[in-house]
Amino acid sequence: MGPVHATPTKPGRAAAGLEYVRQVARAYPEARTGIPWYAIGGLDLQNVAAVIAAGASRIAVVRAVLDAPDPAEAAAALCRALSAPVVEEAVCR
Repeated sequence: MGPVHATPTKPGRAAAGLEYVRQVARAYPEARTGIPWYAIGGLDLQNVAAVIAAGASRIAVVRAVLDAPDPAEAAAALCRALSAPVVEEAVCR
């Protein structure tokens, strides 16, 4: 495992990439396994749609919120991005 994209919060960790997200989504579909998993690493509003399209329904972020001029709006925007029809609304609580 590793970050989806390179990130300074995980120095020295190679980016796993979107193909890894696809592999995990196929191997561990939450509907079948009941095991939630999160994509993490270098995620932000500009790339979250690609991560969702790769099969992630949950993300964890640090810099995308903490470094934003308006952290509350950044979190809300990411939550809206996750609220696509393929993602449960409960994720954004």
